[in-house]
Amino acid sequence: IRGKKMDKISKEYQEIIHEVKILPVEQLDIKRVEKLIRAYIADKNYEKALEVLRVVEDREKDNPSINSEFGYCLVELKQFDEAAKYFLKAKNQGREDAWIYSQLGWSYRNAEKYKEALEAYLKAQQLGDKVAWKNAEIGMCYKELGKYEEAIEYFKKVESLGRKDSWLYANMFNCLKALK
Repeated sequence: IRGKKMDKISKEYQEIIHEVKILPVEQLDIKRVEKLIRAYIADKNYEKALEVLRVVEDREKDNPSINSEFGYCLVELKQFDEAAKYFLKAKNQGREDAWIYSQLGWSYRNAEKYKEALEAYLKAQQLGDKVAWKNAEIGMCYKELGKYEEAIEYFKKVESLGRKDSWLYANMFNCLKALK
């Protein structure tokens, strides 16, 4: 079933990409634009998705879905500061879910804005994000902020969830060493 579903999705994406060759993006309704963006993202063609997003940016500047997609593409292209701006726009336009806060956290941490990242990750967890790696991210933020006891607490959560590797133990060791 999974293969058939992927074939159907792939066929839909091919159809929308073909449609755009006939009609310019400016003339597409927002549903088709979003479908086209998702097609490029599914294909990991983030530059092409950004091209489409830039065409509709002015007319869709108040659309949290479009701003979320902008942020996602920019994260994939490692443009973390710029990505955070779009995730914030989406959040301020009403997208208040665990995903947006998780993406904000990732953007901020990679931009070395640890305080903001920590706040975003904690909010994501508060909103129900149960992804295990989030504890490692929170631990890293606490570590970078010099809050080593809190960092160790989160690293222990990571360990209790089954991760037992050199990365984890090196970070725990460095925090313990900093406490002495």
